[in-house]
Amino acid sequence: MPNRLLKSGICTSDTINLLTSNSEVFFYRLLTVVDDLGNMDARIPILKATCFPLKDNITVKQIKSWIIELESAKLIIRYESQNKKQYLSILKWDQRVRSHGKYPLPSDSNLLTSDSNMPLGVGVGVGVGVGEGKGKNTTPLALLCEYSVSKQTSSDWVSLRNKLKAPVTKTVLEIIKRESDKAHISVEDALKLCIENSWRGFKAEWLLKTVTGDSSPQLNRHSIVTRSGKKIYDWRTSEEGQLAMGEKLGLLPLIGEHFKDHKKRIFEKLKRESVNV
Repeated sequence: MPNRLLKSGICTSDTINLLTSNSEVFFYRLLTVVDDLGNMDARIPILKATCFPLKDNITVKQIKSWIIELESAKLIIRYESQNKKQYLSILKWDQRVRSHGKYPLPSDSNLLTSDSNMPLGVGVGVGVGVGEGKGKNTTPLALLCEYSVSKQTSSDWVSLRNKLKAPVTKTVLEIIKRESDKAHISVEDALKLCIENSWRGFKAEWLLKTVTGDSSPQLNRHSIVTRSGKKIYDWRTSEEGQLAMGEKLGLLPLIGEHFKDHKKRIFEKLKRESVNV
């Protein structure tokens, strides 16, 4: 295989940052073994043997969960050829092409969804048979990746759930997402509140009360009410909240100013005024 080029921007990529450490390593190894067009045989035993030839402790379950993470992060896609054989393709492939690809190409008509069965292969000695299990892997970190939760928050929340002897399931996260949408915050912010307060669950009404002053000031120090009357729990989590806080402080965005620079000016003024940010 030819050498691959990794750009320095990968270190500051938000997409890469959301990956678990193991799935990030898996992604880098994939970059070195795909063909010149960024495609690869998607059979789990083939991926294991090609990406981890010297690591006997890598399991089928781990590789499946890493593939799910990479699909959720839109770093790869899986697709199927006419003979029903599955392949994967690196998205945004930006490498020098020196030869024709080894594998069939993906198209709109042969793409697979992230919950499509993953091929296990036959007789490669990975310790599983054809009936090893089907469907999407539901490890906690893989589930949390679907909701764009950072690695640190994911780890802390899973630890809290384990301490409370509460499972991490798709149903639990869907409930939290529904409630966080009601409160106009992200799932990650909802989970951070659960971590800070050792909450087993999360309800929007708990935060809506804090915005109206009926609860602890610790929970509403970042809240803001927009000109239209919309209550936002944390102004830092959305452009709408940031604009509302900027307007409140008399710091409207300058022409051509980047949103991050505008937020920096808000933080600086809050700091000067000794406000807990």
